[in-house]
Amino acid sequence: MKPDIRIKVPIFNTRCDFYFKDRKEDYFEACGVVEDGSTQYVDGLACGRYAWIQDPADLNTVLHELSHVISLIMERKGIKDEETRAYLQGYVGGHLFKKMGEKFWKPVIEK
Repeated sequence: MKPDIRIKVPIFNTRCDFYFKDRKEDYFEACGVVEDGSTQYVDGLACGRYAWIQDPADLNTVLHELSHVISLIMERKGIKDEETRAYLQGYVGGHLFKKMGEKFWKPVIEK
């Protein structure tokens, strides 16, 4: 299932896929996880390079789940230094916010 937003990270030969709003089931399918009902009250989830965020306007949750995605990429690549994490978070976060602005925020601002 195609994510709402995909960020390619060529330097690490990976990508980050973000699902929003009512796409929680698609997120679980992408992760290969079966929903067991234990996440019905959460605002966001991250699994590997995938994240689901209920409300794109909730920047606390967006940043929280982004941090999990970055941590999991770093762990899987065996990278531990802070500078690489900061670079990766800036790269993915910058592209994510740009695409979120175009997809979710711009239509609201222009009304």
